[in-house]
Amino acid sequence: MIDVNKEDLWAGIEAAHEKKTSLATADAQDCQLSPATAEALSEAEDYPDPVASPAIDIEELRSALAVLEPDCDERTWAVYRIGALSNAAREHPEFAERLFALAVEWSSGKLRRRKALTWAKAGSQGRARRAILHFTWERFKDAPFTGRRVTLATVFFHAREAGWEQGSKD
Repeated sequence: MIDVNKEDLWAGIEAAHEKKTSLATADAQDCQLSPATAEALSEAEDYPDPVASPAIDIEELRSALAVLEPDCDERTWAVYRIGALSNAAREHPEFAERLFALAVEWSSGKLRRRKALTWAKAGSQGRARRAILHFTWERFKDAPFTGRRVTLATVFFHAREAGWEQGSKD
């Protein structure tokens, strides 16, 4: 077992994340790790990189999105749903097409088995979500943003708040 100071490790993870590097490739000084933690990590074999994202379970994500209302306010729709899905596609290009299809499925209301009013009705920007989905998707996916991005964890958090239970792939 690796003897690592957890507070030190999390500070290092946050520092590595801010520098857009993985903890495995960052040096101790960049991540502000104590010498003891840096030594323990350097001696570890096959130590999992806590910054790297796990594979995406599309069915679990579909299940979580199904409990979330697509006729939500524009900020929630753009940032916390489309942004999160698009950011996941940026991180996992192998899932990009499936994530985009899921964004369409959720935004249109298909996941909830009823048409979303905002899918075809113009919002405050004068355009329906159907018309701006691709633009919104690309804006999040390709933007040179350097801060913290919204992740799928936000989708799962909101789904749990709405009563969804993990593992309930309906």
